[in-house]
Order: sequence, then C-alpha cells, then structure tokens
Amino acid sequence: WGKKLIFVPLSVPEDLALHQMVVAQLQGLSPAVQLLVPQSVAEAAQLLSGMELIISMRYHGCVFGEWLQRKYIGLAYDPKVAHHCQQFRRPFIAMDSLGLSELNYLWGQMISEEAAPVS
Repeated sequence: WGKKLIFVPLSVPEDLALHQMVVAQLQGLSPAVQLLVPQSVAEAAQLLSGMELIISMRYHGCVFGEWLQRKYIGLAYDPKVAHHCQQFRRPFIAMDSLGLSELNYLWGQMISEEAAPVS
C-alpha cells in the first residue's frame, strides 16, 4: 500500500487518550501508523499541510483541510461538520452510518487520479 496513517489530535488533551489507544492497537497491524501531537495551531497547520488526505471528525480539522487546500473527508458526529462539508462540497459520512465500506469507498474516490483537484 505504501501509505502512512498519521493521527494528529487537534483537541489536546481531550482527544489525546483516544488517539493513543487507537494508534497502539493499529501499530500492531502496521508500522506505518504514527501519532504526531502538535504543540500549537501553527504546528498543526504545518503537519496537516503535508497530508495527502485528511479524515477528521473535528470541525477545525475540516476547516484546516479547506484552508490548506488538502483533500479531506468529514466524519460528521456534529451537525457543524456536515454543514461545513456541504457548504464546500466535500464528502462526509454521518457517524451513525459509518461503516468500513463507506470509508473505503471515499478513500478510493479521494486518492484516485480521477478525483477532482482541490481548488
């Protein structure tokens, strides 16, 4: 596959424990899983600017994706995430209907060469 899966918690310390737990479980499956904890908003922006694809359930993760002109998928646990993605015509999945097949489909759409460039 050749891709890295990098977790970047944007709400620290609130999200850190969950990120650490998920990364610990996934590192057993693949060494290409990392946790990078930004120390500032500027560092978060710098980290996210290098991503091929951002998958975020946080509103500000989607805002960063748009601002940095990165491809992103919103995981809409909150109506503001869905609203943001609809406003900018970006894909999102309602968390109550999230399944692996939906995420795989969106991942394929976002990284395929036919995917529209972010403008």
